[in-house]
Amino acid sequence: TNVEPTSLVAGAQGNVTVSFTLATDLPNNGKILVVFPSGFNLAAVTSGSVVSSGTPKDINGTLTASISGQTVTIARGGAATTISAGTPIDDLVILNVKNPVVSGPTGAYRIDTRTSGNAILDQDLAVASDPISAGALGGPANVEPGQLTSSYVGDVTVTFTTANPIPANGKIVVAFGSGFTFGINGSTAVVSTINMNGTFLANADNLNRTVTVTRQNDGAQVNAGTAVTIKLSNIRNPQISGSTGNYQIKTQNNSADAIIDQDLAVAADTITAGALGGPANVQPAS
Repeated sequence: TNVEPTSLVAGAQGNVTVSFTLATDLPNNGKILVVFPSGFNLAAVTSGSVVSSGTPKDINGTLTASISGQTVTIARGGAATTISAGTPIDDLVILNVKNPVVSGPTGAYRIDTRTSGNAILDQDLAVASDPISAGALGGPANVEPGQLTSSYVGDVTVTFTTANPIPANGKIVVAFGSGFTFGINGSTAVVSTINMNGTFLANADNLNRTVTVTRQNDGAQVNAGTAVTIKLSNIRNPQISGSTGNYQIKTQNNSADAIIDQDLAVAADTITAGALGGPANVQPAS
């Protein structure tokens, strides 16, 4: 048995293929139940959102879907005929299913075949889980110091567009390249934000070169497709010129730090040499 979304990216909406082999005859008016783990969104699944996509079709007749909670019930009808035990079904497709909006294992699915009166014929209560990967931040995502001179101390602006919502208690983790130092001339903090309200706690980790911004559950959820800006204070650039290396940005939920969206290759910046002061001078004795 298998339940397989076409895409395994967090928040993706698309088709799900259901496959199994019958142990018992499936009547012409029988039903197939597919139970999705919590996190899947079935709001866009309609009565016509199920097909037998093969040629020839594994399941003949008409197929009509109904949704209750996390369960899609597929009823057979029309010119359907009994399908014999031992028949493999691998072209049953449910349309418009939305994946969970955080990464991680989906948990087990369930498949039942039933009579028209809901008596269970066959079932699998532990259809294998799928691994959901993080969504991709858009924008493109960017991390930009106020100046690109070596040893400059000031604000850094972080921008990205969400692929999936950031909860009111969610986190944004920004990873910097080697050479950056936090907490210069004061603690690194959130100076301002655009399109994300509430209050924030910034935790700067110089060892791992990350700043974690934690929302304090007093603002609104940031919806998918929102362009977010966060300005962080008191960060010093690397003290030598050259590439910063790529930055990284991740959004996470708070309960398990599961990644929601990420960009692991945010474009690097080029740090320029600082200007000698004094003014600098070279003076022959005569």
